[in-house]
Amino acid sequence: MRCITVYILIKILNMDMVVVFPLFQAIYGACLLFTYWFYFLSCHVSKLHCILPCRLQDWMDYDRKLWETCLMFTGQSLKELVVQKGQELVPFSSSYLDDYGVVDRLGSLVVRLIFRPFEESNRLKFAEMASGRSPQMILRMRTLLVLCLKINCLAGLLIIAFGPGYSYFLLRMAYREKHCDDGTQLLLILYWFYVISLAFNGTLEAFLQSVASNSQLKMLNNFSLFWSVVYVLFKILLIGYAGAVGLIVSDAINMLLRISYFMALTRRFFQNSYAISIHQVLPSGWWVLVLSGAATIISDMMVLNKENKHPYWQTLPLHLGIGASCFCLSCAVIYPREKVLIDKFIKYTGTLTDRWQYVGFPFLHRMFGHNNK
Repeated sequence: MRCITVYILIKILNMDMVVVFPLFQAIYGACLLFTYWFYFLSCHVSKLHCILPCRLQDWMDYDRKLWETCLMFTGQSLKELVVQKGQELVPFSSSYLDDYGVVDRLGSLVVRLIFRPFEESNRLKFAEMASGRSPQMILRMRTLLVLCLKINCLAGLLIIAFGPGYSYFLLRMAYREKHCDDGTQLLLILYWFYVISLAFNGTLEAFLQSVASNSQLKMLNNFSLFWSVVYVLFKILLIGYAGAVGLIVSDAINMLLRISYFMALTRRFFQNSYAISIHQVLPSGWWVLVLSGAATIISDMMVLNKENKHPYWQTLPLHLGIGASCFCLSCAVIYPREKVLIDKFIKYTGTLTDRWQYVGFPFLHRMFGHNNK
């Protein structure tokens, strides 16, 4: 009904977009309200005054447990609103919104296609392993967590190595010459550094939500609420100081502080006996990615001609060739050193593909299952 209402308001009545969206949200809420009322009045409630007591005293004493439950759910909804949508309450200029929106759309594609499915798979795996708290199971959980963090680190370093050098190329391919100015390119470069913090935050949060008790989950929710309020205030200050750059910088600082807090909780969960260090998370041969990133950035500045249309297409093959060479060199250096890690990751994803056949994706199982390696 909501989709039909939007279609009627826009296509038939030719209403303004500014009016349509709040109007159809109000209609959607009204439909839900009257549907629930019709259901209870027709099926479960014999008299109307059972739902609406006549006196305020009767209403307060009607069902105190129901009243407390309503307050609890309302508080949780307000918390989720601040945590998830708090940053959207920050006012900033429309020019900042345009540049940041372009960068966020491109960067979020990488997060949704690469990190989000991996994070959801980790959440399921950690939840299965959290049922048993024996020392052997805790050691297995630590091994899996280190494996996931190391894979996230490797993927994030790959993005950092080749993302900045090809930010202009990506903007040119997606938007042609519309958003290829230096300001948007700088924002996209900063976003690539922000992506790796998103990967770490997602994996650590998935782990903690799977193994935490009820009190610990409540503490996590309270921390998220408190830090979201601080984050909104911090973002307002950075936007006023650095403009659109302040948006991404504040996001990165927010994620780094969340990761620090999650790492402290993880250390407490493992009781410091199985603490995870940065050295264990860094993949072997990471230095070659640093060199590759420097080479692609130099190629973007010295080889790629961004001024004119024809010289750009003439210099682009050489720029892409330098990136391909650096990528092959990185694979040649990292794969022999991290062959065990990659094999474990393939085995881990292989066990996940075995489950896909039971949730409506048999074609993925045939493509990636063990019978068709």
